[in-house]
Amino acid sequence: MKAISKKRDAIIRATIELSAEKGINGATTVLIAERAQTAEVTIFRQFKTKEALLHTIFDEQIENMQKFLLIDHDETLPIKDRFIDFTTKILRYFLDKALELSFLEQYIHTPIGWARRPDMLYRDGENFADYPLINLVSEGVKQKAIKNLSMPALIGMVIGPLGAFARECHLKGLEFDEQSINDVVLACWDGVEA
Repeated sequence: MKAISKKRDAIIRATIELSAEKGINGATTVLIAERAQTAEVTIFRQFKTKEALLHTIFDEQIENMQKFLLIDHDETLPIKDRFIDFTTKILRYFLDKALELSFLEQYIHTPIGWARRPDMLYRDGENFADYPLINLVSEGVKQKAIKNLSMPALIGMVIGPLGAFARECHLKGLEFDEQSINDVVLACWDGVEA
């Protein structure tokens, strides 16, 4: 069982790395198998299709990020304070995980990713418990603390700047400190505040 888990982890890691280097389309199953030091057939035994592999990675990355967001999160705080907590954690996650950020950005901008983006699927009143940021933004809209815009617009106004800042730090080796993190987070709040 451990060998299967190690192979699975190696396939996932290779896919994330190759997606960052060559793009999702350039990360072929042949290259993934080579990087993971396994046979291509092993990928298909584990995941059935490359699309299923990509979905699995996306789902696991979102789950990891959601867990990270909820560490020491206080649901009793006002919307602004909770928003700042979440967006600071998201930015730190992106700053710590360059390859994962690259994968997530590429995935959500492909046709298979569009169909699974929670902000695009959002319908008021539906349960988005697995997406604490969407729930927080939705609650903020209802409380009139956040602008009444579509969820894709609101999430774009938050995740876009966070991802762009982290990507620029990674690509250009930019230095960042607590003040620059706070400035970016507060700019996101300014963008969505009602």
